Order: sequence, then C-alpha cells, then structure tokens
Amino acid sequence: MSKVDYDIMHRRFGHPSKEVLRRAQKHTQRFPEIHFPTEDCVCPGCDLGKMPNRAFPENERRASMPFELVHSDLKSFPVTSYRKFKYVITFYICKFT
Repeated sequence: MSKVDYDIMHRRFGHPSKEVLRRAQKHTQRFPEIHFPTEDCVCPGCDLGKMPNRAFPENERRASMPFELVHSDLKSFPVTSYRKFKYVITFYICKFT
C-alpha cells in the first residue's frame, strides 16, 4: 500500500481546497492522516480549471438555414484518460427561426 499524502488526496477528491480536506479529515471516520503543505501552490489541474475560455469572435454573417451556423470547441487534456483519449470536442448548432 502506498503512502497517502496531500497531493494524492487532492487529486482523488476532485481538487478541493486545503480547508475542505481539513474538514473532511475532522468529520470522517478512518480518514487518513494528511500532512498539509505550508506553502500555497496551485496544482496544474487547478490551474487549468481556472483558465477562462475565450469568447467567440464577433461575426456579421448570419445563418439563413437551420444547421448553417455551427460553433465548436476543442479541448486537449495534459493526461490521457483510461481509454487513452486526450481530446474532447463539442458542437453547438445555432438554429434561427
């Protein structure tokens, strides 16, 4: 069994703050003892999660038929998923009636 530290628990519980993990440790039975770091450092996952998305640029052209205007977004993740996926793409179809 590997040693449980703050970084592991921070990632496993979905990147909560130190205060949330302190409360969980205090109010949960058999919660492992964690040594909390004294310095404030932001992990790469928290850093990426706080980045704002850029808005779509203004466009004077308007769609004249349904499905003519489609917005898409491509996101790459620094770590591949269990099934070896690294990217996710979303599509938003603008319909005008």
